[in-house]
Amino acid sequence: MEVFATREMSPWALLAFAELAQPSRQQATERIILCERVIRFTPARSLLTRCAMQLTLGGRETDAEQLVRSVLRAFPTERTDTAAELSKGAQAFPELKPLWQLSLEK
Repeated sequence: MEVFATREMSPWALLAFAELAQPSRQQATERIILCERVIRFTPARSLLTRCAMQLTLGGRETDAEQLVRSVLRAFPTERTDTAAELSKGAQAFPELKPLWQLSLEK
């Protein structure tokens, strides 16, 4: 974990962890913290979408819905990709279905 001690490398190490971290009920709080730190550094659509899923799994449904709405506004040409990721997430975690349905609205 020396990477975190190097200021210049810390954001990149967090990004790598966030890219690999899949939504999880068991580690919801830790994954939310990771997401919130990483999206300040690089607000990529796929990371934001994964963070919205993690927020739902962590019991923060309102924040998750707001984030999905923001993602859909910020990345309108990638709506299909966002919906596909949320659909996949909803298959693994039924509580994510409202986020997926939100991504299908026009």
